[in-house]
Amino acid sequence: MSTTAVILQNRFSNDGATILSVAVDGRMVHESWNHTVNTNDARAQMIDAFLDLWNVYCEQGLVLYVSSRTVRNLLKEQQELFDGLLIRDTITGAMFRKTWDVCSASHHKQRREKRPLPSEIEKEPTPLVVVATDASKGKNSKTVGLSAVNSCGIIKTHEMELNSIFDAELSAINFSLQQFGKNVERLEVLTDSRQAIQYIQGRTSLQSTSGLVLKETIKRLTAEGVELHFTWVRGHNGHALNDCADRAARIARRCKQLGTDNKTQLLANLRVELGKKIVGRTPESWLTPKKSNTRGLSSVA
Repeated sequence: MSTTAVILQNRFSNDGATILSVAVDGRMVHESWNHTVNTNDARAQMIDAFLDLWNVYCEQGLVLYVSSRTVRNLLKEQQELFDGLLIRDTITGAMFRKTWDVCSASHHKQRREKRPLPSEIEKEPTPLVVVATDASKGKNSKTVGLSAVNSCGIIKTHEMELNSIFDAELSAINFSLQQFGKNVERLEVLTDSRQAIQYIQGRTSLQSTSGLVLKETIKRLTAEGVELHFTWVRGHNGHALNDCADRAARIARRCKQLGTDNKTQLLANLRVELGKKIVGRTPESWLTPKKSNTRGLSSVA
């Protein structure tokens, strides 16, 4: 019968303190506090813990749960190198449940005693987020509405004063990065503005103060390790995220211009409508093969 094992880890972002707990067949075998430099260092610590387990239990086989989704996926990719290893995403079975309960109880007890504030815990980055952006500007007004709609159905809007729709589209992209660029490994930004894509790629002579702000945001997120891609999608062509972003931007602008107080309700209705269209869809399903003239970039010119 295979051995069951659970590895749990939390890293505190303020100082890098990291707690690691390991249980095997219903009993604790390891618990420690260490300092890790960054998230990758913490993941390496979990892999070392797995290798220590494998050296002991490889002959009888090992059923393993690891709290880091990234480490789980990495071990799954290398599973053929470890004959008898089974990586689980969920806890099922009496012994596996007992191992989980013991490890979880001890882990959280240690964490609460030394670090009572859960807000300090560094969350595992989301692998992929797709966000559609748009901007709306009236003909005789500087008021613009910006929107960002992500693949989980979250809708964000903002209003500001700008001189051109070009500046507005760039500001909408920047708004999306600010809203959804935190704690994510890869961010795919969709826009129906070809000019905005060309500006990001450095393939236009157009100048924009909003664009300079956007480029600074791109550089900052890239330096933080976020993989950024920017893709053109055809507007008003049945793409649910893009269509929702278009409507949200218009709602934001019109409510601002007219001074109405129903923006919250209108966006809530739109959110319900979008929710019906994204049920069962993965972030990857919103992406299409990128053509050479609209390919995504992770850096700016």
